Amino acid sequence: MKRIYYPITVSKVAVAVMTLVVLIAAVINGNEIVAVFLALAALILAMLHFSVFEDTWDTQWLNRVDLGLQFLTVIVTIVRFLVISTPK
Repeated sequence: MKRIYYPITVSKVAVAVMTLVVLIAAVINGNEIVAVFLALAALILAMLHFSVFEDTWDTQWLNRVDLGLQFLTVIVTIVRFLVISTPK
């Protein structure tokens, strides 16, 4: 496999940090309205990942970590919202 490296930029690091913030907020959140906005933010950040990172074949460690973090954040925020919003 050919190794492709794109340089790490400030915007790439910012996307990864914002994703971590949304993931942490989703885990500690208990309000269902905030959970909806966090799920929406996770989906928007996933779109932003594909806008900021040039290629998914990039073997740069930040690309791989952020892509996995994006998938994890989207799944966690949606599941967390569904758990919080179920009637008791």
